[in-house]
Amino acid sequence: MKPYITDVSKEINEALKAGKKVLAEGAQGTHLDIIHGTQKFVTSSSTVAGSACAALGVGPTRVNKVIGVVKAYITRVGEGPLPTEQKNKTASTYVRSAENSGQRPVVQKMRMV
Repeated sequence: MKPYITDVSKEINEALKAGKKVLAEGAQGTHLDIIHGTQKFVTSSSTVAGSACAALGVGPTRVNKVIGVVKAYITRVGEGPLPTEQKNKTASTYVRSAENSGQRPVVQKMRMV
């Protein structure tokens, strides 16, 4: 295991200094963020894009391009309310679209944003 253990912040900063591209992937999104999320049903960390620099140990001036990928709806596993909900044809259309793209939304937990 020892060859795979490193100071990730150092590695990322060295890569950036060498002109390499670095990809940082995040999951969850704002609704599960410990600060901005739908309390008490959040994760234990900050999941918003602005926290990536702090979490990776990279200064924000080192970031020159951000690409955001979002869904038109949010889903949740387990308990917890979500800000809005639609139980209508629009919601059904999104559920079918998600299922057709290979996702398996839990219909009763799907909320439209």
